[in-house]
Amino acid sequence: DPSRIFVGLLWQVDLDADEDCFRVKLPWEFERQVCEVRVPHTEARGPCWARYLAQKLWNHEEYYLQIDSHMRFVEGWDAEIISQLKACPSDRPVLSTYPPGYERGQSSSSMQAPPTVLCASDFGKEGMLRIKGRIMLRTPDAPVPGLFWAAGYSFSCSSLIKDVPYDPSLKNLFFGEEMTMLARMWTKGYDVFAPTKSLLFHLWSRDYRPSFAADVPDPFALKERSLRRARMLLGCPAAPPPPAPPPSSEEGGEDADG
Repeated sequence: DPSRIFVGLLWQVDLDADEDCFRVKLPWEFERQVCEVRVPHTEARGPCWARYLAQKLWNHEEYYLQIDSHMRFVEGWDAEIISQLKACPSDRPVLSTYPPGYERGQSSSSMQAPPTVLCASDFGKEGMLRIKGRIMLRTPDAPVPGLFWAAGYSFSCSSLIKDVPYDPSLKNLFFGEEMTMLARMWTKGYDVFAPTKSLLFHLWSRDYRPSFAADVPDPFALKERSLRRARMLLGCPAAPPPPAPPPSSEEGGEDADG
């Protein structure tokens, strides 16, 4: 139901090269339901700062859906996602996962996929945990309690904006955004759940477009400062530990202790 959807949109674009993006005219009855901020891509400061600005567009709507760009929705997603949130056995639930992908040119009507749940993957060189989405082997009857949170697909009551607002000081931070937000949500009593259906799809390929990291220099080491703050928030060491050396031939193989 388009009448119940209100959009806060943060553009980070080349205002000249991307001029065609702004020529789409909304039907007059929906114009008041879309608020936007346009930021030149040369002034972008990463996802945390961008989402902080986007949250400023909230106008006391009851629910809050945070997504990435390049997303597609199945028909009836708005009613279904509210129904799933209400089915979560928690006073402060958050639905979140990494959505399945779609291909450029693919129609929304053809998008179907099993639900996914977030799992730990590995640690990056900066010491931050990576997470990944795994396809569920079977469709659950109710939203599944999760251990992790995805910034590109998060649905909750809008109290989350007031209780756990984005930290604007985490500029140029990418890996570390989700872990710091998850920790802060947990301390405020929020519980994360994986939805039972794939309602949103994301264009994961970046081959056809430039990325933020490739375009924006960081002369003031904002990323490293943000990483230090993220490690402090998470109670991690000030710097990531050095990688473990590979085992030598004298240490034996898999069964050395058996």
